[in-house]
Amino acid sequence: MTDAQIAFRYSIGKVVTVSDSHIHLDAEALAVAATLFGTKTKKDTVNTALRVVAAPVQLCEQLLAIRALLVPVTSAHREGSS
Repeated sequence: MTDAQIAFRYSIGKVVTVSDSHIHLDAEALAVAATLFGTKTKKDTVNTALRVVAAPVQLCEQLLAIRALLVPVTSAHREGSS
């Protein structure tokens, strides 16, 4: 792990890796997002927005993994569904 990357725990106890990035942000969009999320800093606003965008994708992946465990795809299932 480089100096720019650190691991930390946030409220739900999940370990995440963060990296130091310098990017140009849309100030107006950032202000709107901060108002919507109730965040006070740019860092918190951007991280919250990233988590909000990533959450549905992660949920879908988890649901598909659960479905694969519960309903194994076999030739019998495929033939019966056509």
